Parts: sequence; C-alpha cells; structure tokens
Amino acid sequence: MTSTKLFLFCAFAFYFASPTVDAQIKTVSGIVQDAESGAPLPFATVGIENSSIGTTTNTDGKFILSIPKEYDSAKIIISYMGYESYRLNPDKKQAPFVIELSPISITLEEVEVRPWEAWDYVKRAMQKVPDNYPNTAYGTEGYFSTLLTEDDAYLKFSEAVVKTYQPAYGDTAQSQTKLIQARKFKNPASFDFMRERIEKRMAKEERKAKKKGEEYESTDIDEEIAGSSLGTPDDVINADPIRDTAEYLDEDLRHYFDYTVEGYTFMYNQKVVIIGFESNKKHEQQKHKGKIYISMENDAILAIEDHIRILIPDIVRPVAFLFAIGFTDPEIHLITHYKPVGNKWYLNYYDLQGGMLLKHKKMFKKNDKSHFKIHMSYIVSAIQTEGVQPIPEDERLDRSKDFADQVEEDPVFWSQYKVSRPENVTQ
Repeated sequence: MTSTKLFLFCAFAFYFASPTVDAQIKTVSGIVQDAESGAPLPFATVGIENSSIGTTTNTDGKFILSIPKEYDSAKIIISYMGYESYRLNPDKKQAPFVIELSPISITLEEVEVRPWEAWDYVKRAMQKVPDNYPNTAYGTEGYFSTLLTEDDAYLKFSEAVVKTYQPAYGDTAQSQTKLIQARKFKNPASFDFMRERIEKRMAKEERKAKKKGEEYESTDIDEEIAGSSLGTPDDVINADPIRDTAEYLDEDLRHYFDYTVEGYTFMYNQKVVIIGFESNKKHEQQKHKGKIYISMENDAILAIEDHIRILIPDIVRPVAFLFAIGFTDPEIHLITHYKPVGNKWYLNYYDLQGGMLLKHKKMFKKNDKSHFKIHMSYIVSAIQTEGVQPIPEDERLDRSKDFADQVEEDPVFWSQYKVSRPENVTQ
C-alpha cells in the first residue's frame, strides 16, 4: 500500500506497551535521554538481551517494558542511532530508571570509505535483502494504535494488541492479523470544522424528505467518525518500505531522486552510512525527502526516515475555491526501524504522523480553520521465528471493518496492560 493511500484512511498514536499481560511478569519503566544535553531520545530500542522481546521509547523518551519470568535475571539493552548502547540491570531498586546514552562521534579516518556514489549503497542494500531479512514466514506480537485529532482535541482513538503472521520478504502474499484485544475510546471531542454549515444542510435535506413523505435517516457526524476505519495493523506491515519497495529504493524510479552521502554514525554497535534522498520531480503526486541508514558491515538497512508532501492536483483547487474551502498540501512523516534477531533484521516499529490544515472562508465572519492530524503506529514487542503457522481464516482481522469493533472489550485485560496514551484521551 502506498503512503498516500495509507494517509488518506488511517491514523497513528505512538505510545508503547508490554508484550503480554501476566501476573508473573514484572515491568520496568524509565526515560532515555542524551547524556550531554539531557534531551529525551524518542524511538530508542529497548529490548531484553538475547531475546526478541522489546519495545521503543515514546516521543518523550519514556518506555515501559514487561519482562517474562524466564528472563527475570536478563539484562536490558538500550540502543539509539548515533549513541553507545547501554546495558541495564533491571534488578536495581530504581524506578523509573533514568538512562543516559553517550553520543558517538565518528570520523572519516574510522570509516573504510568505499569509492561509491550514494545510490550504490542503496542498490547494494536492496540486492542484499534476501540475505539480511527473513526468507521464511515469521510471527510478531505487538501494540497497534490509531489517532485522529482536530486542533489537538482527539476525535477518535483506538488501540489493539495483535498477533501477526508475516510472509518472507520477497513473498507477495498478504500478512495476516489476529486481534488479541482491541477497543476504541469514548468521550471524544466533537468534530468542529464547518459543523454549522453541515448540520444546516442535513436539516434542510430532512425537511425536504418529510415534505415529500419520504423517510430520512439522520446522521450523527461524531458517530460517523467514531465508526469509521482509520487503518489496520496489516496496513502498517504491508507498507514496510523494504517489503513494499518504496519509490526511493526502486532502481527503476531512482531518476526521480537525488542521493547524497550525508555522514556516518553507529547503531547496534555497527558503523552506519547515512544516505540522504530528495525528490527532484514529483511522482504520483508526491515529493519525498529523507534518510536511509545502512550498515557498512552487512549492507542491511537499519532505519528509514521519509518526509512526504502530497501534492493536491491542480484540478481540485478551483472546485475547492467554489465552496470557499482552502487547504495546505497534506504532509506525512514516516519512521521505520528494524532490529536484529539472530542474523536477520525484522521490523521493530513503524510510525506515521500526518497533518493537513483546512480553512472555510467567510465573507463577514471569522474564517473556520482546523488543523487535522492522524497518527498510526505498530510497535513490535515479540518476534517468533520458528514453528510459525498461518492464522486460521475465521480468526483473522476483517480489514473492511473498524478493528476495535471486532472483539469484545475486556476491562480486566486493559487494566493490567501497561501502556501510555495521548493526553486528553479518556475511557
């Protein structure tokens, strides 16, 4: 699924969660920050040593990690791009932990510089996908959430804990998802943009229907939003830029982009080259600008950042003008990270944040103006590499429906599940 289609019907809320709910699981919480400035480090990887269990920090650098009993004495490894990894002993009597990571400086003298153009690194990384990413099916467990806001007031927030079956990289089969638990939050704010005009039009249509003796089915705007589907975990998995071969990774489309070597850094104790890319012309009404982080040891792509501007077609603008509606081009910021398990790299988390400003111009009144944002995230908390079986068809998520309506909410489950949510979101 392209990022444009993903933006148009899905959303994100990036927060973190424990992998399971169990009375014999202990939780560890803390904040990860820069040792020099004290600034929080968002999207740091926090994982149990020698396991596939982990989470990531949120936008404030905070995390919660649940540790199963069999890993009770294990250490926790915290990693962040450009910083030394940190090995934490969770048995220390400190809660929450304050973890300070030291930045690593790297010079050209420390790097075996290849006589390559920037694109050569990307080309090599894509050629090595069969070696670096799963070539057999695998499963994940994780936390998925979607958020839609208008001027920072939430209109819809839903969350789920899921299990997935994911085909090998290079396999065109679709992923499969099973909901463990899901729910949507109540008491959202009311949709405000052009509401008065919309309600007047609906009232007019109702009067016309009654005058003709016809039945009229009234519509509640807020209920329509609450019942809408804003995306599923499958959308995230299938939008993986390596699995789906994003435009800037596709050799047939490389002429749409300019590539540069922007520098070098460290991640997972590996030297990493940073390749910048930027659109030199639009493609499918999009322009991209971002970075690709590639290991210089095995040519694996460890992370991708992509800022996308979706260009509204010119034909739409005159139509919008007739209805006195103005808007900015939608923008999306995508962050995708991978983590090593054995000698392969697996999707660790996917984060989408998008926004668009809408205006309703009025002659003698103050213009209506609303800034809409959508957020969507899937955070992998556990990875299964052996004995993975497809999810039975009758247990799979129905992609055509809102995922939060497909299972009965279990209050006990959610009271025990450790997760941080957006401010002003209440249940």
